[in-house]
Amino acid sequence: MKETGKVVGFRDGLVEVEVRRTDQCGRCGRCSHFSFAEPTLIVEAKPAGTLQVGDIVELELRDRDFLTLSFLMYVMPLLGAAAAGLAGYALGALLGKPGFLAGLFAVLGLGFSLGGIVAIDRKSRKEGRFLPVARPLTFPEDRDFE
Repeated sequence: MKETGKVVGFRDGLVEVEVRRTDQCGRCGRCSHFSFAEPTLIVEAKPAGTLQVGDIVELELRDRDFLTLSFLMYVMPLLGAAAAGLAGYALGALLGKPGFLAGLFAVLGLGFSLGGIVAIDRKSRKEGRFLPVARPLTFPEDRDFE
């Protein structure tokens, strides 16, 4: 996945890049902290090369990382809810209330999955995993950002 943006600052060895919100963002909230009304968002990235505030850069996230993040955000909660719901249904069948326990366990499974995502997000931020790389553009006039 590639996006074009403008360097707006530096923090903790990372570059802060302002990018336009696109359909690819999916408005997941990882970068924007649920600020959906803003047309742009600030993304932290690993700098590749010498960058200065105001430079136009291309952000690139490896396809493997993009797929991993998509799986974590969309598939993991569904699998957690489904597995817990099935376990709740099986237990509920033994106790005579399969529907209630299936629903309760599914909600709990979803909650645990979301908690797992938060833990993975915190750990990946500390380790610098899943961060895009910001490369300076050679010909910024060829890119549509401003």
